[in-house]
Amino acid sequence: MIKLLIKNHPLYSSAVIFGVLGALNTFLLFFFFYGMGIYPFSDYHFLEFLLVGLFIVLGMVYYRQIKGFFEFHFWQGLASGFLINLIISFVYAVFMYLFLSFAQPEFFKIHVKTMTEKWEGDKKQLLSLPNMTLESYTETLTAIGKTTPTDIALDEFIKKGMFGSVIFFAASVLLRRKIPLVVEEPKPSLNTKK
Repeated sequence: MIKLLIKNHPLYSSAVIFGVLGALNTFLLFFFFYGMGIYPFSDYHFLEFLLVGLFIVLGMVYYRQIKGFFEFHFWQGLASGFLINLIISFVYAVFMYLFLSFAQPEFFKIHVKTMTEKWEGDKKQLLSLPNMTLESYTETLTAIGKTTPTDIALDEFIKKGMFGSVIFFAASVLLRRKIPLVVEEPKPSLNTKK
């Protein structure tokens, strides 16, 4: 049945397979850092983005192979990459929301506290920026204190979606292929006169 679904609907099946696998692996990396006592939103957070990019490209290559195209157009790459990216970002955001709301609400409190302390620690540097006033600094600090798990999940959805968009656009350009132009040579005639 799964083989039939993949054969009949290669775009959607490859997007679901690699989207869910990408989101699951990205969240497992987050959870690995959390389990090791490393703050998951630290400098290691970029590794999650690398996983997102990897699964987008793998999904696009898989789609190109199972479809059996002699041609793989730019729009086909965009379509498959967009769907994979959307599924990864959405599923990861749902995992993040469930983790912060129900599984580890105390970690969510630690995250808000860490962000507040970081913002307060960078006060001088932030206020030296040309667009930052004391009012906007105070408003942002207040907004950090009012952060909800939904806000963090939405933020992760947007960040991963934007990064993935760059990846699937570039991969669509690199993976496209056209049918090679084959010039047929004339066949020798069997009716040759001597």
